[in-house]
Amino acid sequence: MSQLHEQLPPKLGDIYEWHWSHKPGLACSHRKTATFWQYGWIRHYHASGEWEMETSLSGVDFDGIHPEMRLSLMLAHKLDLIGLKTFIEASAQRDLKPVVIFNAKPLSDFSSRTTA
Repeated sequence: MSQLHEQLPPKLGDIYEWHWSHKPGLACSHRKTATFWQYGWIRHYHASGEWEMETSLSGVDFDGIHPEMRLSLMLAHKLDLIGLKTFIEASAQRDLKPVVIFNAKPLSDFSSRTTA
């Protein structure tokens, strides 16, 4: 088991989006809600076997950590400059290079409003 996070058993049913779940009785302090878009990226990075997804490092929650390459991951469903700045600063304090993946749909909606 990784030192960065507790092991999360996968939930791979036919009805709900595939996800990881804490053991019964344990609460998840990391992510209160996630979109299908975010879970898709979580599955993608988790499948590589090199990333530790939805994890905490030194008391800070990250969407993912690549320990060998010293990368931190943020899955940004919307443009949140305060959250982005906090993530970048937290990554730098832990000697991690930040990687941010933005959901393009909300950003394309924004750009179409500004060009009209």
